[in-house]
Amino acid sequence: MRLGHVCHISPSARGLDAEACYRRALEMCDEIKVTRGRAEPLMGLALVHAMSNDVAHAEKEAAEALEICRSAGDEWLAGFVQIAM
Repeated sequence: MRLGHVCHISPSARGLDAEACYRRALEMCDEIKVTRGRAEPLMGLALVHAMSNDVAHAEKEAAEALEICRSAGDEWLAGFVQIAM
């Protein structure tokens, strides 16, 4: 997921795709059954889609991330997700 952030903001991350990194992070979280870990890559995907004017996907991903954060009691990341929305 952090590699996704790097790819998203860095012009020097050649050949790496932020969306693919976030999706791989989601797969890894699902494989090890850590739902809480999905929140950050979902936030990243929401930002990627928002910047591409894909508002429907961005809102859906941000809403899922926010729900995960709130159910885990993670108000810190929930605040970042709210800013991303």
